[in-house]
Amino acid sequence: MTVTAGPARLWPEEQGFLAGGPGRAAEVAVVSLLDAGALRLSRSGVVRPVSGPPRSWTPIQSAALRSASRPFGELVQAVAASAEARGLRRHLLDRGLLVSPTRRALAKTTRVLALLVGIAALLTVLITHVQVLLCIGVVVAMLFVRYFAGKLRGPLTGRGRAEVRDLARYATPASRLHLVAYKGLLGRVGSLRVCDLLGLAPAASTLRRRSKKRSTTTSSSDSCGGGVYSSCGSCAGSGCGSSSDSSSSDSSSSSDSGSSCSSGSSCGSSCGGGGGD
Repeated sequence: MTVTAGPARLWPEEQGFLAGGPGRAAEVAVVSLLDAGALRLSRSGVVRPVSGPPRSWTPIQSAALRSASRPFGELVQAVAASAEARGLRRHLLDRGLLVSPTRRALAKTTRVLALLVGIAALLTVLITHVQVLLCIGVVVAMLFVRYFAGKLRGPLTGRGRAEVRDLARYATPASRLHLVAYKGLLGRVGSLRVCDLLGLAPAASTLRRRSKKRSTTTSSSDSCGGGVYSSCGSCAGSGCGSSSDSSSSDSSSSSDSGSSCSSGSSCGSSCGGGGGD
């Protein structure tokens, strides 16, 4: 089953990862499983699995199911630190949505060198008054170098930033997973927290607001969980329609993913606030 609303290129966990890191992707996965009825949130904030027929899940969802039977916040942390989350990071790097650690380090070094060269050029003009135009040209060139190198300092590439901007258009209460992916459960819509807005208030007491600084370190051994994120032709999870029964699956995630599709594996979403890593 495909999703008819929202971005069509990325999966929900991918949107959450881009907007808020592995913690956000984990929140999206857990919320999608609550919506699908595969997990249940108790009033004390503990998430437990619900028995049912076998289904096909994304790697992040599978990690959430495997790590369930613990408080919501602990579950999110466990999923965010899982091999599946590292595989998702590797996948987003391969798709050109995240800046690699090597490129970020190179950009930082380039900016420092450009600054030093610019200062040296200015000092040359002030001290010797020789080659004024040449030195001014060097300074201007170094400013441009610093500007463009600065664009690579952040965790997202231009395409990644465009995906997050696109996600913002769909992050409304009517589009639960998009809202979770963009803002996180501790994010706010007006005066209300997202977790309260989506009927997941018990989860709030177990969550902690994570740093907005996104880590982009990755290992060359990271896998992509079998490549399930490589295409988006159909949903791997359950059908559409989220449950409104708070006693069975209080459905609902910090920004930094799908309107009616309850599965976190639904297509047309993407992977970041409070739920970032």
